[in-house]
Formats: sequence, C-alpha cells, structure tokens
Amino acid sequence: MNVHFRLKTTFPVSAQIVYEAWLDSETHSAMTGGAASCSNVVKDTFTA
Repeated sequence: MNVHFRLKTTFPVSAQIVYEAWLDSETHSAMTGGAASCSNVVKDTFTA
C-alpha cells in the first residue's frame, strides 16, 4: 500500500533538525506528544 501525504508549516529551526527529529523515535515522540517508532533506514517500518 502506498500512502502519500504533504505537510506545510514553518518551524523555527533548520530543515535538517526537523528531518532528523522526524526519523528518530524518541525525538519524534517528544515533538508530537504521541508514541512513535521510526528509523532513517529506507523501507524500514514507521508508526506514529
């Protein structure tokens, strides 16, 4: 199943910081307030 989505917002940090946070389970969870399991490995699982 392919899932496509688009996000648009402005963060007071660099794009690199947001990218790294998005792909780090602990930081993603802290950023969103919900449990997340993610990885920076291509085709790895992602739950949030």
